[in-house]
Amino acid sequence: MSSIKQRAVSSEQKQQRISQILDAAANRFSHQDYIDIRLVDIASDVGITKAALYRYFRTKETLFLALYEQQLSSLGERAKDALASEPLVPALTKAILSVPLYSKLTAILHTILERNLTVEEAVNFKQLMIMRMSGLVDSLAPHLDLPRDTVVQRLLMLHQCIIGAWANCHPSAVVQEAFDKHQKLTVFDLSYQAMLNLHISSLFNIET
Repeated sequence: MSSIKQRAVSSEQKQQRISQILDAAANRFSHQDYIDIRLVDIASDVGITKAALYRYFRTKETLFLALYEQQLSSLGERAKDALASEPLVPALTKAILSVPLYSKLTAILHTILERNLTVEEAVNFKQLMIMRMSGLVDSLAPHLDLPRDTVVQRLLMLHQCIIGAWANCHPSAVVQEAFDKHQKLTVFDLSYQAMLNLHISSLFNIET
């Protein structure tokens, strides 16, 4: 176990500690399911106590919502860069795939992460989502012959598609083993990249 670090005091130190906690959470979530991750382990990774972690995040859900907001911000930056040099469908597909935790978090956002919140926490999170999504809409709109409101609607529909596609394309180990052993089941063995590309093409009416 890491040695317990000194308590962050200044605003800069607190932001640094928050970044460390988010990095530790991201590292664990990259190879573990949400249900298997414990706050005590994240705290240990950072070198603080679980009690100290609660000074920064009230619950496990609020911690992972902060991680989601971070990943959504990264997606906006990646999409903006990709759209500067590639057509919309491959650019947006590439951007989403380059931030894998975004999709994995999106898949559990409404059923798990948005539970156990106060109304104030829910409002603050949704307002952050609006701000991040607005930036993404700004990047997409110049590439589409669609009203801005329609772009927003299609982006929300893509959000819904990601929830279903991620779960379908990342089955449990037992189900994946069944796919691997039985040829007739390969119809269910889907590529997330292929499904994502297809959803984006369909939603924005772009042929590929």
